Amino acid sequence: MVLAGHRLSTEKYASMIEAAIDMEAVAKHEYFVKSSFDEQLMDCKQKMDEAEQSIDAHYADTLRALKMKDKDLKCVDRDDAKCFRLTKKNEKFIRGKQQYQVLQAAGGGVFFTTKELKAFSQSYREARAEYNESQQDLVRNIQQIASTYAPVFELIEEALAEIDALLSLAHASVRPFPAA
Repeated sequence: MVLAGHRLSTEKYASMIEAAIDMEAVAKHEYFVKSSFDEQLMDCKQKMDEAEQSIDAHYADTLRALKMKDKDLKCVDRDDAKCFRLTKKNEKFIRGKQQYQVLQAAGGGVFFTTKELKAFSQSYREARAEYNESQQDLVRNIQQIASTYAPVFELIEEALAEIDALLSLAHASVRPFPAA
């Protein structure tokens, strides 16, 4: 069968993608070349991880300081920066406290930040921008290699279209005709 002949090519393609793309980041809807490809990427990734750990630790500290549970306070992305969100009814816990800067009070809750969270978020954004810049050449190379597999996928597409048409005909031929 035509499809079986291209199995090795598609396995090589899948292996290349798995080796090149950070699948953990994909799970979070972020797309990065694996940091193991380049020393500069590894440095950027380490900075990003450190910033994320600092954000997580600060979130835990803020939870304790406000005497809240995890369900009451969330750390969210907003305008490409991290901030905290709590419900309107819990706004009283931060009202009047100078260490908390309210960004927006909306129907969905109150968004606020702290000096520390701003700094950690800025560090993360800078490391991520550096990572994106550093991975550009690698992305181009991966795209060039991936494009060499286009003829294989075109042949597979043709084979699948033929199988689909034959299956539709087979399915139609075994249906009973409506009684006249």
